Amino acid sequence: MIVTETDGLYAAQYVTGPKHNLLWLRLANGPQRPFSVTVLPSIGDGQHHNDLTANEVIPAICAGVGRANKELGTEFAVEHAEIVADDSNCPAVYEILARQIVRKAAEHLD
Repeated sequence: MIVTETDGLYAAQYVTGPKHNLLWLRLANGPQRPFSVTVLPSIGDGQHHNDLTANEVIPAICAGVGRANKELGTEFAVEHAEIVADDSNCPAVYEILARQIVRKAAEHLD
């Protein structure tokens, strides 16, 4: 897994053979409020499943951020998220990605 940050936008990639997931998050401090998710167009030629939707990944993203906040004693909230439509159709992966992004963001607090 690779987690990077550029100008306050965090990206986490998870690639295992043919499966891949990419999540971008812009974080803020404070309580979680509703946030938007941009579903970016599919990349590549193969369509192996129905495209991911924002409604499928929002619960997993919130769970990952919440779990990381609890572990770290932080109060990060998602302002905006971006996913790729044809990434692996396993919304639970987004919980792991969001958790890792918050961990990376917490490193910048020190």
